[in-house]
Amino acid sequence: MLTDLLLLADALLFLSMGAMLAALPGGTVAALGLPSGQTAFYRRLLGAVLVGVGLALMMSVLPTGLRGLGAHGAIVINLSLALTLAVLLLTGTGRSSRQGKRLPWILVVVLLGLSALESVLI
Repeated sequence: MLTDLLLLADALLFLSMGAMLAALPGGTVAALGLPSGQTAFYRRLLGAVLVGVGLALMMSVLPTGLRGLGAHGAIVINLSLALTLAVLLLTGTGRSSRQGKRLPWILVVVLLGLSALESVLI
């Protein structure tokens, strides 16, 4: 039951990040204080991937009869994203503002926390 709740939280996190990036890539990047690239293509593509991950996680929780990612998949995705983001932040890649330094670290902590909780409950 608690695993389902964590997977739901994971799904909502990915869906919200993905929807923001897919719909408003420039506005999302600006609001987070991150540097922007010359094109929104890759930001939109990343948004679509995050929405897909969120939906696959939702399939694991909702009684649809379909198999989604499950807890193991969520842990791998969370750790991959958290570690990549942490390396980028530690090496100084892509930081541009105070907000652009703080919010990504919060995301790293949330992703690592969800991964830890999910791994304990499996």
